[in-house]
Amino acid sequence: MTQTQREIDNEIRHHELLREMGDLKRIIENVSNQMQELWERIAVPPIENEELRMPEPYEHPWNQYQREQFVAGGNSKGNKEE
Repeated sequence: MTQTQREIDNEIRHHELLREMGDLKRIIENVSNQMQELWERIAVPPIENEELRMPEPYEHPWNQYQREQFVAGGNSKGNKEE
């Protein structure tokens, strides 16, 4: 493949990517409009600046026990002092 052919292929791919990005932008705008319509139909205003609560991370009971022992008694027997 010559350099000119590669340049043409790159240009074609560039235009394809731009078109795909435009398609994605339209899809996102469409979904945004649909969400707004749903909020209006159910007559509940969207909550602005609402913080989403993250689920508590899982902690194995043994690790929780060790952490509680460490907090309650300073440095537990099983931990090395540094």
